[in-house]
Amino acid sequence: MKKHLFLFTLALLILAACTPAQAPTEEPNTDNSPVTNVEESDTGSVYGSWLRTATYADGVLVGTTPATLTINSDGSYKSSSPDCATSGTQVVTDNTIAVSMTQSNCPGNLALPYNVTYTFTIAEDGLSMIMTTANVKEDYKRAE
Repeated sequence: MKKHLFLFTLALLILAACTPAQAPTEEPNTDNSPVTNVEESDTGSVYGSWLRTATYADGVLVGTTPATLTINSDGSYKSSSPDCATSGTQVVTDNTIAVSMTQSNCPGNLALPYNVTYTFTIAEDGLSMIMTTANVKEDYKRAE
């Protein structure tokens, strides 16, 4: 059970976890196609750098180790913590982000590519985000 929780938390590190809602683009994205016209500097955007501040499993706080997550508008992402780093590709659609981890130096022998989809919500001020998948939630704040 502990190994599964570790692997799941590691997967969350990818994008690092509790995913916030993205601000609307010039025209609403109603056809579920990937959002590609959001500027990385837009404070309501999921794109940019985030700092993970907390991880929860089944509503219980399981970690506060900081991790940096950078979601790029070119479809790539990078995530790193004091223990390891991951990178790969991602596709943002509405309030979800589908991640494919293609590189990792994290312990646990996770088979690559490792694919996971998060839902996310971004605060109105654009400074915090929550990413979730299954029973795991991660809190992020926008990196300065």
